[in-house]
Amino acid sequence: MNSGGIGLPVVQALMDELDAADSLLKRSLDLLGRFRSAAHDADPLLACLSIGVEKTTKLTLGMAGVQDSGRWPDKATMKGSWGHQVVLLDRKCREYMTSHADRSTVTPLIRRLLDEVARDHVLAAVLETLDRYGTEGRFHNLDALAESPQAKPSPRDLWTRTDLLVWESDPALLATVGGPGFAQARTQVNGIISASITRWRELYFRAWITGVLGTDARQWSAYLDPTA
Repeated sequence: MNSGGIGLPVVQALMDELDAADSLLKRSLDLLGRFRSAAHDADPLLACLSIGVEKTTKLTLGMAGVQDSGRWPDKATMKGSWGHQVVLLDRKCREYMTSHADRSTVTPLIRRLLDEVARDHVLAAVLETLDRYGTEGRFHNLDALAESPQAKPSPRDLWTRTDLLVWESDPALLATVGGPGFAQARTQVNGIISASITRWRELYFRAWITGVLGTDARQWSAYLDPTA
């Protein structure tokens, strides 16, 4: 998918999608930095983050397809087979990165980031929540109103569990609940979750820019730079 070999509309679509993925993830981290309660803050955060993650993973698998077969995955695959299943999408991306890490100009870095992301329990909980939100959970309350309640927990409840996972990981944080140090601890918890998401973004960016996904991905990698 070299810009010299494809039409302008396709190049524009790729640029717009990369811009959207980057903007959604950055906005998500901004919302997370100001997160105070699930009741008021979870839904806008989940909406931005779930779409940003889905776009990033689908762009990554798209570039992998171009590198390996010269073709972007078709709509039936993107929409039908993968849909909004961000856990599946992320797993496929990381499996690809693992099996093609030797293409990278910095293979040890890619393998280290893959290992760090794989061991991140907070990230795993975030992705499970986003998967639930994207596949069905965003309609949790509407389905209840229609007297067709969903059996699984709401995404808001799942995010609360993820949040609690961080609080309970550090007794010093948990001890601030209800006390004068709570606001500062809340900011610290937000930072821990943000760090997990940022590490995930770093993995994807490094996979793009160092050649894991081929030359086309490297050409467009600047759009996904988490520090830009």
